[in-house]
Amino acid sequence: MKCTNASGGCGETASRAGTNETGAARAGGAAILSRKEAARHLGICLATLDKLDLQKTRIGRRVMFTPDTLARWIARNTDKPKRGKA
Repeated sequence: MKCTNASGGCGETASRAGTNETGAARAGGAAILSRKEAARHLGICLATLDKLDLQKTRIGRRVMFTPDTLARWIARNTDKPKRGKA
């Protein structure tokens, strides 16, 4: 899927497949995702990922994200169903 935003798009291509072609780093048994992998996991482009308020882990100059961080962000930003009036 091609990323589009208000400025006409960032030119990045994102996939919702969630596959890890590059091999994620491992820490304590949980994968640590690169910026590109995190953007692919969320189905957004890198420019949009950089604008989100996500907890980042730095390894040297690399910016990484844990799957738990992404899952918490998804949970916080998912619309809750509204209860109907009885």
